[in-house]
Amino acid sequence: MCAMTQPTITADVTSVLIPEALRILDGVTRKRPLPESLYHYTNVNGLTGILSSESIWATNARYLNDTSELNYGRMLVSRVVSERVELLSGHTQKWLAEFADLVHHAFDTTETYVACFCEREDLLSQWRAYGSSRGFALGFTAARLSQLVPNGLFRVEYDKAEQERAVGKTITAHVKRFDAAVAARALDQLPWISGALAVALALWVVVFKHPSFAEEKEWRMCPIVPSSKVRVRSDGGWLRPYMEISLLSSQSNEAMMPLRSITHGPAPHPELEKRSLKLLLQDTKYADVSLLGSEVPLRV
Repeated sequence: MCAMTQPTITADVTSVLIPEALRILDGVTRKRPLPESLYHYTNVNGLTGILSSESIWATNARYLNDTSELNYGRMLVSRVVSERVELLSGHTQKWLAEFADLVHHAFDTTETYVACFCEREDLLSQWRAYGSSRGFALGFTAARLSQLVPNGLFRVEYDKAEQERAVGKTITAHVKRFDAAVAARALDQLPWISGALAVALALWVVVFKHPSFAEEKEWRMCPIVPSSKVRVRSDGGWLRPYMEISLLSSQSNEAMMPLRSITHGPAPHPELEKRSLKLLLQDTKYADVSLLGSEVPLRV
């Protein structure tokens, strides 16, 4: 019926979605008010890097520390697509069937970059992740973060039933568009409809996580950039593709990152930890940022 291709996205990711799908996405990923602050957990190298560059690194989704996060989303989305295929027939069934396999390979041809944030600044699971090299949680003004990557900050959904409903509604919206285009013999619209569905399903893979991670209350920033902006870093013996997201707004006169606080992880001498942070910040624009300490017991 039409060739399946991955779209080349060079702008705000939501600009390639059909309006119905955008409403579904917003209803799930932005259904609660944006919290006042969002926290980015990192190690000491990440902390100094963010302070010096005034930017944050978004890692290629395929190179995240826990690849099971994406596997969960891939399996769920692919299953819902396959179940819906069984309910269709004819050209529409053949068209949708191509997406079940496409979801499994969504990140083989589409480069998706992710920077992660949490609503909680003192989370045991996150300290454990950075415990070997001392962790820090950088608190940012959430409203300002959302302006840096327009329509690119998404709340992670953990509820399985909600995830399945969202994918189902997304498929329904695109099937209606597909059938209408075929009925009207507007075959030139089919590549656009197919590309829009491919992007929508790939976004669901990124913003779905297993219910057991719900305590994290995670948000993900997913910028879309040309490959010329991609760099590669060495991280624990791995080469990880990443891109820098400037934390300085280009649309205002703000000359500072929206950095509100820095919380250090569990430490044997908390006051020494805060003193070191104060010395680190004293000659920067962020000398007045609040310095906090974890209340989690040291043995993590």
